[in-house]
Amino acid sequence: MKTFLFIHGGAHGAWCWGLVIDELERLGHKAYAIDMPGSGADQAPRETVNVRMCIDRIIEWIDAENLSDVILVGHSLAGVYMPTVAQERSKKIQEVIFVAGAVLSKGERLFDFIPEDRQVLYEELVSQSSDNSLSWSFEVTKRVFFADVDNPEAAHAKLTPQALNPYLEVADTSPVCPQKTRYILCRDDTALLPRTCEDFAQKLGVTPEYIDSGHDVMLSRPDELVRVLSGA
Repeated sequence: MKTFLFIHGGAHGAWCWGLVIDELERLGHKAYAIDMPGSGADQAPRETVNVRMCIDRIIEWIDAENLSDVILVGHSLAGVYMPTVAQERSKKIQEVIFVAGAVLSKGERLFDFIPEDRQVLYEELVSQSSDNSLSWSFEVTKRVFFADVDNPEAAHAKLTPQALNPYLEVADTSPVCPQKTRYILCRDDTALLPRTCEDFAQKLGVTPEYIDSGHDVMLSRPDELVRVLSGA
């Protein structure tokens, strides 16, 4: 039996891991997912959200639940948080898995890895918000997140505005984790392009594992993702 802790990416929430968690629990594993500050059901003011707040949320949850031998799994933006969590709770985490996750070397920021047309869109959306956040239209999320998801309308309805600050902050630590590390790459990803994700995996010193899916593999290919995560 393994213990998984899932961290969602931008604009998502703990809800996005539901299908994966259900299958892992059916197989006898323990699996949890939590909301990041200002996302999902969490009500933290989005203009205050930063990378350190998200790191602390994960660490505090692990400590409060007294978990050990955790397999930490993060999607997309969550990749920015995971190396620091892995370093600061090295004795409680046994493995770190990036799922289409961002990997930043010291001095880099995630915003610069986003395609230029979307950078312009992000800046426009933030200028229209009152709390320094992004709210994507269904047209955008269907194309970028949910291209191969069966019910993209239902998934879009669960999204929340995403604080911009974590995209703009410069990484201040190495992305290399002290634990075993894996990288799962989605071949049809249009949010973080496959060639970009291959570079991310290289930063970690690992060979990526491929799934034929779009960015939100946990919604479009949950059973296949479970097989890869669990090593079945």
